[in-house]
Amino acid sequence: PVLSPDPASRCGQCLVNRAWLAGLFDGEGTIGINSRNSGLRVEVEMGHQATVEMIQALVPASLGKRTRRKYPMSYHRWQAYGDRAEHFLRAVFPFLVAKAAEARLALDLCAWRAARTS
Repeated sequence: PVLSPDPASRCGQCLVNRAWLAGLFDGEGTIGINSRNSGLRVEVEMGHQATVEMIQALVPASLGKRTRRKYPMSYHRWQAYGDRAEHFLRAVFPFLVAKAAEARLALDLCAWRAARTS
């Protein structure tokens, strides 16, 4: 797999990808919870299109683009929702620094929801 969430994975490139994504996500990422259905969302938004496309190549999800009125440049966005967002957080969690506490809360919420529905 391109992005194995298994901490015991011996795939060297998988570990490099996870560490790279975690560093990028720590600086440019967002973790969100939908207030209506407690759905998890993760996103990275930045001006550099090639970087967002690399994220998409590693973790296929939703891509978007927007222009802000204040700034004359376009922003490129990668977003993952639900199970895909949870998979992403589990894969990068061991490497997170700035967003480790937020990710832990989000993953705990996912576990709580799963236990409630089973």
